[in-house]
Parts: sequence; structure tokens; C-alpha cells
Amino acid sequence: MIPITESNVYQHELIGLQARVESSNNPSQNTIRGVIVDETMNTIIISDDFRDKIVQKKDTVFALSIQKGYSFVVEGSRLLGKSIERVKNKSGGP
Repeated sequence: MIPITESNVYQHELIGLQARVESSNNPSQNTIRGVIVDETMNTIIISDDFRDKIVQKKDTVFALSIQKGYSFVVEGSRLLGKSIERVKNKSGGP
């Protein structure tokens, strides 16, 4: 399996990655952080060990950590759609 990097993240499964909402149109979501536990066409579900929180992909920027001390931001709008289709798509997103 090819390691996840900033340049190929849109071609990978995100479940299991540490995530933080960097910015959102919904200000109450700007404090959400935890592990991505599921993904739908339009949402990412982040668990903070106490609750699962559903975050819309559209109009949200996520900071993903792929290893200790290394994180980068991704545009949620580029993650829209089924994750299996995104993973199959060689261009890595719409």
C-alpha cells in the first residue's frame, strides 16, 4: 500500500486518521478533533472518544495528521462523493 502524503491524500481512505476541523461555515464545529471513524458521500464522522460528531465536507477545511508531528489541510469539498469512488479515481478528486 502506498503511504498517505499531502499530494495523494484524496486517493486514500481516511478512516483511522487523526483529524481536526480547521475551519467551517458552522462555528460550533471549529473545535472538533479526533479520529475519523466513518465517511459518507457528504460527511465525515469524527470520534473524540466520548461522542461521534458528524461534519459536513462541503465548506469545511480539515487538518489531517498522518504521523506524529506531521499534518496538513485538505478541502472538504474535494472529498465529496463516495470514498470508494475517490479512492478508485486516479486524479484524486473532482
